[in-house]
Amino acid sequence: STDISVTLRNGGDEALSDVQLEIQEVSGISTQIRSFGTIEKLEAGESRNIPVEITARADAGSGIKEIFMRAKSGDIQGEEKTIKVNVEKSGSSGIAGIGMVVLAIVALVFIIRKFGRR
Repeated sequence: STDISVTLRNGGDEALSDVQLEIQEVSGISTQIRSFGTIEKLEAGESRNIPVEITARADAGSGIKEIFMRAKSGDIQGEEKTIKVNVEKSGSSGIAGIGMVVLAIVALVFIIRKFGRR
């Protein structure tokens, strides 16, 4: 398994409440958000780092997998971000492992903007 850090940042001018990180399921890959449920309040300009563990399961095929993530606060959604994971089979044990996580990105930054009513 490999740990990455995902940064959620409120790029708007109002506080956000009940902010959650959503991760799309990927075949053969398990993701676990560590020490995180819902952020009750994220002030304007404030950031929070969220640790995420990525694990390749035994049924994961070799190759590059894409994991899609998005931050959400009520009906407000941040832009969807993608990380690429290279899954390699271990020659000695036959167990899948994460060979290299985040080919281009070490940490994702999600920017959520809350727009006023027009």
